[in-house]
Amino acid sequence: GPCNYLASSEHYPVGVRSTFAGFSAACSKLGAIVGIVWFDWCYLKYGTGATLYGCALWFAVCFLWTFFLAPEDEDSELFKDVAEANKGANEPLVNGSPTPI
Repeated sequence: GPCNYLASSEHYPVGVRSTFAGFSAACSKLGAIVGIVWFDWCYLKYGTGATLYGCALWFAVCFLWTFFLAPEDEDSELFKDVAEANKGANEPLVNGSPTPI
């Protein structure tokens, strides 16, 4: 989803950003397919409760993985780009006052 593109635009170096963003997107599509197959197999074999507990456990593992292995840093290129874009945000686009027609 959107987090996939946001994370890849922030964590990968500029020189390989587009390649790695594509690779990340491909991995997420593969993960979606595996998740569907796993969910169906787990549901048929173990029932609803175990399947949902397994999903919750996997969510917690992925959250911790992301939290600890993809930290937010102040030197991020994304923060620098946003700061540069906002530098003149309060200035008018055209100098002078509008002229009447």
